[in-house]
Amino acid sequence: MAISIRLVLSLSAVIGALVLAGGCARPGGHVIHRAGGVTISKGDFCGWEGAYRMTNGEVELVVVPQIARIMKYSLVDGENVLWVDAELTPASAAEPAPMEQTAQWLNFGGYKLWIAPEDDWDWPPDWQLDRGPCRTAITAGGSLQLTGMASHQHGVRFDRRITMAPTGTRVEIEQVMQNVSDRPVYGAVWEVTQVPSDCAAFVPLDPGAQYRVTKSESLDEQWSRHEGMLLLKPTGIPGKVFISGGPGWLGSWRKDLIYLKSFSMPEAPTPETEAPREVYTSNIGYIELEVVGAAVTLQPGQKAVTKETWQLAPARMPDTDEGLIATYRETATRLLGE
Repeated sequence: MAISIRLVLSLSAVIGALVLAGGCARPGGHVIHRAGGVTISKGDFCGWEGAYRMTNGEVELVVVPQIARIMKYSLVDGENVLWVDAELTPASAAEPAPMEQTAQWLNFGGYKLWIAPEDDWDWPPDWQLDRGPCRTAITAGGSLQLTGMASHQHGVRFDRRITMAPTGTRVEIEQVMQNVSDRPVYGAVWEVTQVPSDCAAFVPLDPGAQYRVTKSESLDEQWSRHEGMLLLKPTGIPGKVFISGGPGWLGSWRKDLIYLKSFSMPEAPTPETEAPREVYTSNIGYIELEVVGAAVTLQPGQKAVTKETWQLAPARMPDTDEGLIATYRETATRLLGE
């Protein structure tokens, strides 16, 4: 996201940065599907009606189709690992007027999809991809299927299939970008997940990995490089780091709970101005853990698919950077092997 725009703060964003989604009750309502250890119910979440809650009794995930977001991921009865702006109400999500469709951006938080590279579109992101309402269905296998809006600007549609394991914390997300226009479309799937900034964040580095920062980023003030790892301790400085190379994961650690997001590294290069893993740091209470897929040119009707897996693990935070790195690496290795 353009750094200059991100520095423009609204009163809503400032207030919302102080209110984490852990303060929202789980959706009430009724059970609409139960199979294989996973229950899906439909009800209200933070004022959003028609929210879907998936749980296997150990972990829970909440989807708000009206804004195409995963808005909560946590242990059952635990605090949300995602950041949300609780001040943005359902009333704010109404379709913008035609003259405002490219000028209005609402930072609801949570998980969302954009199209990369950002250089191919003027900020803000197309609202139809960023927060356009999704059609929702439950598959025969018990996955939650989201069908997004078609973007008039980009000619693509994003669909998602969310599957929760019957036990443990594993959630798998399949992300599909389909060309729904009558022309070729160039781009990549760009996944953006916002987490609270009072955390530590981790990005592995293989021997050949490279990273670069935006001009406004002061690497030494927030980031430290260790053997095989970049460690972030956010200080509120806006900036962005782009990280190449494997392995395909990154994550955060907050309040004795590790969040790990893993994915398959792109077989083809990402767009030239992007990288497979990107971390944006804001000054209003969140950071973004971002994953960018391979750059592709889709002919009409063609699709690009990316997949990622989310997992959680309770772990007491050590007092030293060395302890943080060692424990996170060990936990990530264990989770990736499960």
